Amino acid sequence: MTLMQTKDEIRRRMKAMQREFLASGRQERESERILGELERSPEFASARTVLGYMAIPGEVLTEGFIRRWSAYKRMLIPLVTPSGLELREYRPDCLVSGYAGIPEPSARAPLCRPDEVDFAFVPGVAFSRGQEGEPGRIWRLGRGKACYDRLLPSLHCPVAGVAFPFRLVDRLPLDPWDRPLDLLFI
Repeated sequence: MTLMQTKDEIRRRMKAMQREFLASGRQERESERILGELERSPEFASARTVLGYMAIPGEVLTEGFIRRWSAYKRMLIPLVTPSGLELREYRPDCLVSGYAGIPEPSARAPLCRPDEVDFAFVPGVAFSRGQEGEPGRIWRLGRGKACYDRLLPSLHCPVAGVAFPFRLVDRLPLDPWDRPLDLLFI
């Protein structure tokens, strides 16, 4: 099986598990628990500028968290563009329906450079804690569009994966450009 086929198989398996999880009615409660752990972390507590994301079905629900923390920190969310992700300041009055119906900042929201980010938390289809010979490293599998693969190398801050427990797997197939994350809240 090729690397791409292996990744696609993991994505199919996660989609089936996601359907079961969403049917269980635990998404809101689990989201609150996971984001509570994130906000108690020293990395988040000390950050002034935080990059998050707006959730799609099956991801940790972040919109209320981002809205609440935007009163205390500069909260950023990505805007999907043809060349990748632009980091824009979260402002409720600047949200529009974007890629795949995800709320995104409009072009009116202030732009932010990746080097201004103090802490980032990102979604993923699956995560693993370590691979052979690399205990402690956290790896992420995305949706296959490479948006975060292009963004992550430009961030010079702690980056955390945020996901429901069913998204944790023993091993992920890795490409040479994959970047390990620093933390995982699951």
